Amino acid sequence: HKIVADKDYAVTANSKIVVV
Repeated sequence: HKIVADKDYAVTANSKIVVV
């Protein structure tokens, strides 16, 4: 997970970025 612009992003197995 990475915190970007006050949102938590995770890279899924298919390399898409999702907000979780």
